[in-house]
Amino acid sequence: MIDTEVLHAKVRAIGLFSSLTDPELRDLLLRCQIALYLKDKVIFREGALGDSLMVVLQGSVSLRCSPEPGVNVELATVEEGAVLGEMAIIDPAPRAATAVAATNAVLLMMAKDTLDHLISSEHPAAQKILRQVLVLLAARFRATEDRIGELFASRLEHRAPGPQAAWRLAPAE
Repeated sequence: MIDTEVLHAKVRAIGLFSSLTDPELRDLLLRCQIALYLKDKVIFREGALGDSLMVVLQGSVSLRCSPEPGVNVELATVEEGAVLGEMAIIDPAPRAATAVAATNAVLLMMAKDTLDHLISSEHPAAQKILRQVLVLLAARFRATEDRIGELFASRLEHRAPGPQAAWRLAPAE
């Protein structure tokens, strides 16, 4: 597994926890779990209710979705330092994808209950973690916006508007 000092150093290097003081980080780590997933084991399934955030400490994880029965689409493979399931600690809605260990993987798992306890006890780490989750969500939202823009632009390039087009694209500002 991972010894305590190596664990502390790995977690310290992850943006989500980088603003925590050493005592805050130690306290948080005592409240989290470490899980080992063997290659090809499901970590969580699309549609299951989320209840924890995970950080890849070792190995890699494949994120997949099934847009229709029998069809699996690989969305991404994430490596060490990646954060998964961050929305679940804010809103425990159904997972948007299935996560599968692409290699043997060691994950740090922080339950929603852990963050809720930190918030209710006014633990100094709570506000720092929430701020970093918001930064992470904003970055993912911007990346999604960019991707949607790229897809929209590529569709427009492949479709020349004919005389029936009743709209024109406004120039970018």
